[in-house]
Amino acid sequence: MDEDDRAPIDPRGYERAYEVVARRLEKRIRDGEFAYHMPLPSEPALAEHYGVSRTTVRSAARLLTERGMVEVVAGKGTYVTWQPGQAGEGTSE
Repeated sequence: MDEDDRAPIDPRGYERAYEVVARRLEKRIRDGEFAYHMPLPSEPALAEHYGVSRTTVRSAARLLTERGMVEVVAGKGTYVTWQPGQAGEGTSE
């Protein structure tokens, strides 16, 4: 299923909001919108884009870090660490 990146996230859905945000960001990374070592948009920008709180964005970033997709650098931002062709534990494989 190819979902619209800006589709509203149902807070009462079966999937937690941070999981939806993480899945959508992972898809954007895998699709090449955010390349290796490229920073993701800021927490406030992502929160506005997805219509969620910054806490939800932080939780999504934590999940993507666990999957080896990004690295959070305190005071700097969140950077893509996944490269095309790299094996990973992401949900899109």
